[in-house]
Amino acid sequence: MARGDIVTIANGATALRPLADAAQSLVVNNRNNGLVYVAADELPNTLFFDYIVPPNSSARLPGVFRETVGVLYQDLTGAGTAGQVELYRSNRVVDAPEYGPLGSTSPTSFANVDLAQVATPSAPASGFSRLFASAVDQQLWYELPSGVLIPVSQQAKLQLDSAATTDLFNGTALTVNAWSDINTAVNFTVDDASSGVEVSLQMAFNLFNGANASNDAVRLVLDGSTNRLVSGESLSANGWGSIGGGSSYFTGLAAGTHSVKAQYLVNQAATGYLRAGSVAQEFLRLQVMEYKR
Repeated sequence: MARGDIVTIANGATALRPLADAAQSLVVNNRNNGLVYVAADELPNTLFFDYIVPPNSSARLPGVFRETVGVLYQDLTGAGTAGQVELYRSNRVVDAPEYGPLGSTSPTSFANVDLAQVATPSAPASGFSRLFASAVDQQLWYELPSGVLIPVSQQAKLQLDSAATTDLFNGTALTVNAWSDINTAVNFTVDDASSGVEVSLQMAFNLFNGANASNDAVRLVLDGSTNRLVSGESLSANGWGSIGGGSSYFTGLAAGTHSVKAQYLVNQAATGYLRAGSVAQEFLRLQVMEYKR
């Protein structure tokens, strides 16, 4: 090679450059945000090399270079950027590597940065904070020395949006004094057991009361056993009324599949109308939102 040689190397790639003459020393300028691995007369790898030149630095390396010099570039920005390395052979004899700084070329922005996903790490030392990508829920977290985790990326995820499309009740005599299903249970998924889960029922369930005034209620039933009241009304004798929906917040749900349905309770005879398939003003929709912590 000539006394000076500029080598452009892709991230993780190697290059082998010929020497016109044996060099007593070699100057390597690394004006990049990555590491340059150097080996005399063969290709280096990250486990086998003679020298490492840090980012934005210059190094004069002792002259063990006879015919070729091998270099490997390893980007440190996370963007997979290629590096441009300057090589200069020299007749100056040095006994040990000599390193010096170059002007920084740190970019002010990146097109993208890759973070390896990890299990939740232990808390950082006092005076430090830790940013990490979670292998548990694939989200970005900010961890304080106290161990408190603060979500960075979007943590809300809609896990269910189910709307009735058929008539569920059409002048149907309602069961009295017993919790009864309004809809068939539908399934949803929870990604993380530490999440909070909000279950929302949006509904217009019309009732026509019998000869006596009544008290009516609606509840959500989670996994067939956990019950939460979300709505209710008092209805006069021989009167019309409409029971709406509501929502409830759950914690401690295991990761995996769960089910939810709505039930009604009337304490006097009544007729029900929930014609979701034929009357626009009567509807039922269940939504589940998971809030990750």
